[in-house]
Amino acid sequence: QKSVSGCSIQLTGKGASADLDGAYAVNRKRVLDFNYRIEYKEKNTQGNINVRGVLLDKARKAAKSTLDFLPGAAGAKGREEESVLVLSSDAVNLSAPLLLCGEDDVEGAHAASTGKLDESKLFYLMTRGFSETDAKKIILEASFNPVLQKITDESLKEQIFSYIKERLSYV
Repeated sequence: QKSVSGCSIQLTGKGASADLDGAYAVNRKRVLDFNYRIEYKEKNTQGNINVRGVLLDKARKAAKSTLDFLPGAAGAKGREEESVLVLSSDAVNLSAPLLLCGEDDVEGAHAASTGKLDESKLFYLMTRGFSETDAKKIILEASFNPVLQKITDESLKEQIFSYIKERLSYV
């Protein structure tokens, strides 16, 4: 009923880099809580956090993601982005991106978006012969592509995609 996830990355070597990508689909009364953090400790490091998700039914999600540019991390670059589709008025989303800066010469950006299905995309697909249910599933499944495309292990990618499709099966 409750899943908790966390990851902390420390970029310690000059030019070190990391990408942290995540995907979730939460339904029923399930709760998801995650805390992702990247610390930039050295010059010219680069790290990104990219998370995509869908909330259904009475699901609840809290996401805390932090980019922490520490002294000595001149030239470091980082971006954190979360995109959430909320498909129920009973679902609760909390996104808390945090950007900490202890160094002057860095580039950091963060963004969080929460919204419903794009009605114009839904209409477009329906005018092409898809039922409303099938059109919704296509849009939802496509929202995960930026994360899924980065997975090189085809078996793992299929496992994750099957899990997501199962959660979305009764949309």
